[in-house]
Amino acid sequence: MKNKSIVFLLFVFACQTSFAGAKLKLGLKVAPAISFAGIRDKSDDGMTYSSTGVSGRAIIGPMVEFFMTDNASFGTGLWYSPRNASFEAKNKATDKSYKSSFNLQYLMLPLYFKLYTNPITEKMKLYFTVGTTVDIKIAEKRMDDEAANVNVESPYFSFIDFSLMLGTGVEFALNESNAFFVGIGYNRGLLNVINPLKNKGAYDALSIKNNLVSLDLGFKF
Repeated sequence: MKNKSIVFLLFVFACQTSFAGAKLKLGLKVAPAISFAGIRDKSDDGMTYSSTGVSGRAIIGPMVEFFMTDNASFGTGLWYSPRNASFEAKNKATDKSYKSSFNLQYLMLPLYFKLYTNPITEKMKLYFTVGTTVDIKIAEKRMDDEAANVNVESPYFSFIDFSLMLGTGVEFALNESNAFFVGIGYNRGLLNVINPLKNKGAYDALSIKNNLVSLDLGFKF
């Protein structure tokens, strides 16, 4: 896992080098978030699967933006993102239900474009974000395993995920160098994160995708 982290840090450094001629802004993002699993039952195997709610989490980490123009930038960073995947399995024949909950931890490599409006006031701009994230799982823990198949060894979840990243918000200039932003972010998981290599058919009928809705807070300098 350390080797993977080093590779991602080198990638960020390479991005910085590639955009050496652009105006650069560093920053820190702290985003209280709601984590919820998108559950899909893919076949009729005698069991039905459904999500069992949402959990509060937070995204935190450094960021860097390369301004190609005054109103457009390319951003990346390295963010820590804990998540929750909870689901219920119900046996159609017996009507008996089982619940499972997993605590997952990821390192996110975001790759996004941020577009700014012209100043609304002297120090305030709106922004819109679109991009993707590459998410590397660094930890997995079963919290509740009523529905877990005891014959399946951990890890249940794949080590990598990808998500669509969307957002909008307001940025306030504090002075010529520093700015504060607040906005709403949405990350929609694109992959079924149930591990197909380890689960040996136990969850062939189940698809789980990680989703996050966040309050994006950050400081740039």
